[in-house]
Formats: sequence, structure tokens, C-alpha cells
Amino acid sequence: MKNNSMNQQNYIVIGFAVLVAALSRIIPHPDNFTATESLAIFGAAYLTRKQYAIILPVLMMFVTDFIINNTVARSYFSQPTGLIWFSGYMLYGWLGIALTVVAGSGMLRKINVVSVAGASVSGVLIFFLVTNFGVWAGSQTVYPKDIAGLLACYTAGIPFLKSSLLSTLFFSTLLFTSFELAKKIILKNAAVSAEK
Repeated sequence: MKNNSMNQQNYIVIGFAVLVAALSRIIPHPDNFTATESLAIFGAAYLTRKQYAIILPVLMMFVTDFIINNTVARSYFSQPTGLIWFSGYMLYGWLGIALTVVAGSGMLRKINVVSVAGASVSGVLIFFLVTNFGVWAGSQTVYPKDIAGLLACYTAGIPFLKSSLLSTLFFSTLLFTSFELAKKIILKNAAVSAEK
């Protein structure tokens, strides 16, 4: 009974985490204030199959990018008609998420405030480095293809880094706290049921 309740609770909280992350990307929000990295960190901590910890946030990003690219960001694409299913920049986001999961898996062997905060900061820095590299390397970049251009690209991204860090700490706190509270409630209810 206890294992079944815990598995059910895991699926509910993971579903909640994916929903929060998706909504944080498609509802109006401050620049880079989303739960994307938090979802990857949460999956790294609680999903035993790490491929799912990568697949879930990448799938969430693909779906929300599809929505964003075909609505509010449509004017940024040169293709005049049809749906935008994919753009090269998306690969860098997916790579940033995969590396965040790998780093988070190593840092979150023991889950506590310090390890979650460390994984959150690391995840934000990894995602920032990878995605800004993608901006610089992309075919439509405004930055020269040299070290000075790469450094200029990273420098231009710094204002977004603060928002990303604050959002990841906020959403990681929300997701991890929700999970731990749900776990306590399930365990308490299971103990009460066992006594009857």
C-alpha cells in the first residue's frame, strides 16, 4: 500500500511540475523567469530513470516552443506561412537541459537545501553558457564569429541571468517543497490506514 501510494504521489507531483514549467513559459512573465531548469533539477533528483529527467523537460520545451513560435514570436521567423515546428536554437536549449540533469544527478544524491540550491545555481549557469553559445553560433547572430563576439554575446546575456537564477531558486523551492509535503501527507495517511 505504501509503495503504491508513493508511486501515485510521484506521478502526481511530477505532472504538477511539468504543468508549472509549461505554464511558466507560455503565460506572460518577466524575461527568463520560468521553471525550465527547475523541472530538470527536480527530475534529476526524483526520477530513477534519468532519461525521463531529460525527456520530460525537453518535451515540455518542444511543446511550449511550438506554441510560442507560432504565436508571440512568429514575427521573428522569415517563413511567411505554415507552422514553425523546429528552429536550430531549440537544440541548444535541449542540450542545456540534458547537461543540467547530468550535473544535478551528481549533486542531488542527498537532497537538502544546500544540494538543491547548488544544483539550481549550477543548472542556471550551464543553461546560460550553452544557450548563449547557441545564440553566438547561430546563423542569424549579430555577434562576430570570434572570441570577442562570443564574450559580447555572454555579456549581453548577463541581465537575463539574474532573472533566470531567481526563477530557478523560486521554482525549485516550490517543486521540492510540494513534493516533500505530499510525501509526508501520503505517509501519514498510510500510517493511519495501517492502524485501522
